[in-house]
Amino acid sequence: MMVDESAAVTGARIPLHVSRSIRVYDAMAAQKDINLLMGFDFHEYVSITQTTPTKGRTFPNFRPDRSTIRSGEGYWVVGLDRNNGVVLTNATRLYGLSSGNFAEHLSVAEGLL
Repeated sequence: MMVDESAAVTGARIPLHVSRSIRVYDAMAAQKDINLLMGFDFHEYVSITQTTPTKGRTFPNFRPDRSTIRSGEGYWVVGLDRNNGVVLTNATRLYGLSSGNFAEHLSVAEGLL
């Protein structure tokens, strides 16, 4: 069974064409006068979130002073309105769990939080 057939049968997986999705969401945001920025430097992300009054404290797993984020293990997106005010923030991490599970990863990292 091919991936698409499996998805149709189980509904468990749907291929995501990331580059097309980004283009679509960027166009939708632009229609609302929002510019999306994507970055990989989490020091920059933290400096943006710290100066955004409506944003709570950035979770430790997105703060490089609390959790190591190697190249290729995460990215962030920030939306700016026409006045360059931050209107959205989002960050994503990829965890290498080949030698355990997420609960074990968190218990090891707990000392860093």
